[in-house]
Amino acid sequence: MRRRFELNGEYVQTETRQCDVDCWELRITDAEGNVTVQYFSDPSLLDRAAIRAHRDWEDFGWVSEPFENWVPASHSLSK
Repeated sequence: MRRRFELNGEYVQTETRQCDVDCWELRITDAEGNVTVQYFSDPSLLDRAAIRAHRDWEDFGWVSEPFENWVPASHSLSK
């Protein structure tokens, strides 16, 4: 699952996926294109980490936008 947030023309996004039977990945790309990857053995822990990141961004005014129609303006986020 992917989620994107926008603020003043900058974008951040999260991606979650199942890597293995007991492994889930949370990948966070910040507005500068830096990628942070975290791995979880429990999907509920993955959900909590993603929700916490989303809430933090929303608290600072980031707006969640649909990901389906998004074409990144910056090549750093398109990797």
